[in-house]
Amino acid sequence: MFSVRHGADNIFEEIQREWFDIAVSRVGSTLDNLLGLVSELLFIEPGQFLWEFLQNAEDAGLELGRHGRTFEVTLYGDKVVIEHDSKPFTEEDVRNLCFTISSKKPSRGYKGYIGLGFKSVFKISDHVEVYSGDYSFMFSEKWWRENEDYLRRKGLELRRMEVLWRVVPIPIRREQHIPPGKTRFVIYFKDPREGYEAVAKALDELRPHLFLFLEYVNRVVVEDKVRSIRKSIEWSFEDVGEFDGVKIEKVRVNVAEGKMKDNVVENLKTTVSKFLLFRKEVEVPRDIKEDPVTQRAKRGDVVKREIAVAFALDPRTEDLTPVEEGQFWGVYSFMPLHEASTGLKFLIQGDFIVQPGRRQVNYEAKWNHWLFQEVARLIKHVIKYLAEKYTGSYLAVLDYKEVEDPVYVRLIKPYVVRVLEEELADPEVVCVKGHKVRLSQAMIYGDITAELMREGLLDEDEVLKIHGKHLIPYNDDRIPRRLKDRAKTMSLEDLLNRRLLENKAKSDLGKALEYLRKTYELIRRHNHPLPPEEYRLVITRGGAIKRAKDTYIAKIPDEVSRLMERFPEIREYIDRLDFVHDELARYLGTDYLKQLGVKEVVFTDVCREVLLPRIYVKEGATPPNKEELLLITTICKYYVIPERPVWVLTLGGHVRPSNEVYYPDPRYLPPERFGKLGIEFVDLREYLKQDPVEDKLRAFFELAGVKGLKRCEYYGGYSDPPLAPHPDYKELVAKLLDLINNSGKDENVEYIRMLKQLYEVLKPCWGKQILRVKVLSDQGQLVDSTECLLHDEYAAEEKWTKWRDQGFEVGPFVSPSYNDDPRNVASWRDFFVRVLGVKDKAPSETVERFALWFAEKKLKERGYEVYAREGKGYDLLVKRGDEVVYVEVKGRSREGEVELTEKEVKTAHNYGDRYWLVVVYNIPNDPKAYLVKNPISHLGKISFSAEDIKKRGEQL
Repeated sequence: MFSVRHGADNIFEEIQREWFDIAVSRVGSTLDNLLGLVSELLFIEPGQFLWEFLQNAEDAGLELGRHGRTFEVTLYGDKVVIEHDSKPFTEEDVRNLCFTISSKKPSRGYKGYIGLGFKSVFKISDHVEVYSGDYSFMFSEKWWRENEDYLRRKGLELRRMEVLWRVVPIPIRREQHIPPGKTRFVIYFKDPREGYEAVAKALDELRPHLFLFLEYVNRVVVEDKVRSIRKSIEWSFEDVGEFDGVKIEKVRVNVAEGKMKDNVVENLKTTVSKFLLFRKEVEVPRDIKEDPVTQRAKRGDVVKREIAVAFALDPRTEDLTPVEEGQFWGVYSFMPLHEASTGLKFLIQGDFIVQPGRRQVNYEAKWNHWLFQEVARLIKHVIKYLAEKYTGSYLAVLDYKEVEDPVYVRLIKPYVVRVLEEELADPEVVCVKGHKVRLSQAMIYGDITAELMREGLLDEDEVLKIHGKHLIPYNDDRIPRRLKDRAKTMSLEDLLNRRLLENKAKSDLGKALEYLRKTYELIRRHNHPLPPEEYRLVITRGGAIKRAKDTYIAKIPDEVSRLMERFPEIREYIDRLDFVHDELARYLGTDYLKQLGVKEVVFTDVCREVLLPRIYVKEGATPPNKEELLLITTICKYYVIPERPVWVLTLGGHVRPSNEVYYPDPRYLPPERFGKLGIEFVDLREYLKQDPVEDKLRAFFELAGVKGLKRCEYYGGYSDPPLAPHPDYKELVAKLLDLINNSGKDENVEYIRMLKQLYEVLKPCWGKQILRVKVLSDQGQLVDSTECLLHDEYAAEEKWTKWRDQGFEVGPFVSPSYNDDPRNVASWRDFFVRVLGVKDKAPSETVERFALWFAEKKLKERGYEVYAREGKGYDLLVKRGDEVVYVEVKGRSREGEVELTEKEVKTAHNYGDRYWLVVVYNIPNDPKAYLVKNPISHLGKISFSAEDIKKRGEQL
């Protein structure tokens, strides 16, 4: 089992003894757990150990000092064998492998850390054999379980499970030949299925770009014995030279893959990938070296470091081509960092300090911030070189997209993206004619422009002359979308530019017509929305470029043609119109011309532009004759809306401006009545003789400002109702008020009736306005309306007229002569009370006065005579023979409580049975008087209800 070489045995004995001593110490079990956690948690992917082994092979090539090394992987169902021909193991390498800290330093160019990185293999294996140089040994958990007596022979009080098997080497004999200079690792899977799948997945991810940044290993051979697949990846470098101190190389990667049968590769498929590589060495600043994170990462003594960026090339054309997301990883620390997402279209390499597990950049490290600053400076030189050598394709590979990865946010965006934005603010691009221009001098064009150019209807020189821009196709993938969006786009407005069309029409009208036809045809075919109206241009019969909405389709309606004979102005109007060129109209068709906004000659336009202006009121102009006025109005009322006053024919046979004439209404504004106000009315009968449809005429006159058609107008605010009489009716009311207040008795009744008629029209918007006017009383005098009572003939709520006739002094009363129809009593009552302020009820003083008059009348009927009035605490002093009585009188419109004053109570106490209280209820409609003698003794209180009074008193 054990190697026969004595020196090697001594090394293994020493290493075992050191670890046995640690295992029996207090930290032994803790360290064993830690080693397990390192392999399980530090390295996330089970197949990651392949990258660690590849980096170790690269480091061994560095120590050997020879390029062109090969790294081979052979995968079986239960194990994987890895070989390389770099420098074989030395004693130091063995010790590094058996410990957790490597003596290899990044300052000397090493890429891996063989001690800790090797431990990643234990995630999928518990038995690993190593054959290299003079050394053959293994790490095996199983061997210690099966050879516990080995520990007893060594005199160790150590159980097998306490052995730190991941770091304790077991020397073994070589059972098969291993060529000199080869290093072989045989890794047996803990779980064959899971182990095989993990390694197969890692091997499938071996892509051409993975090896761009390796210097000594340049060939990888993979053979999967289970799937019978063999793949080899080999790369070579071609020195291109230097540019601004940057070393430039082209990398060619050949990938050959096929199926194995009887140790022969069949169906071999070979692919070639090419890359452009830029390298630059940069000196490490002192403050970066002294940073604690740098020191812990063993880079404190590094003097220089190389950074690199790589761009993919098309293998056929050698144009630059973007590295798309998912195709490659973006950041490399010699090998890809699988979790670092850059959002860039090229690859970045640097000796970055990585996070545990070697899958992500440590974006907090000052070292990494410095390196990315240097990468950004390198990219400045790269952009300059690419713009010169790869003008047609360089912009696409310098594109980026925003990602949420912390590497992008903390390192890529502040350094790399900032430089890309600064350097490519206005980059050089190749226009359609092949010469270089700045992006700001270019215009992006799309499908419609492309087709116009293909058919020879548009040339870049025309666009340059009009817009001052060169042309770049929108579908040119060599220019990133974000840069295209920054440039001006050739829009439909640009294609339909008036100057462009005028230049075309001036040089060749036929070609201009064909260009315009084709442009609109393409807009329709590609389902583009039409441009704004300002750019919907057409060519007229006269060859002028006009907006579509300012032109007409050359077709005249029959009714317009017929009117031309009567009105020559119509022909003159038609002759002034711009009609679309016949050829363009034939190409596009009437329907599409309408979509563009081209108008048809319609009767409405003729009415609006020719006929209606003939009846508009114009200062100093002579009105049309009666016949012409009636005809034009009758025609126009169906088609147009007047925007200012027109001439109208009045009942008096005059022609007056419409805003000075009223519209007749037999019900509300009859001319025969309101003509007395000195106003003129439209002669409606003459108009209706021409055409009996009145509603159209009414609407026409309303818009022309004829008065009386609008009764109310919105007043707004919080008024109730929110309407007010229209000024036309306010004018009529004002005229009537002047006539009423300056008229005699004979005219008053007629004018008040006219005012009431206006009120009926304006009732919805009359509001709370009270008009104080002179009205005729029932006794033939003109009196103030607000001082009148409503006559009983108007169904007044309180009927006072009959009591006046019996001698009670009350009034004046408004005359009943205003109402000549008994059916209108209610409306007259409403008019008098609401509009003229006539009282429907008498004031309380009149009620009290009536109560005294009525009580005195009833007492006289009983033989009493009144000797005195308004005494202290009483109203009447009456006598009948020797009987003297003090009477207090109370009057009410309805039955209710009455109350004696303090003075009245005192007087009642003084006179006892000679003090009477008379209460008159239901004044004036049905008055009844109740007498209560000595009210204080009977009722025992000073406040009496109607029930008490009627019960204790007697009716007079």
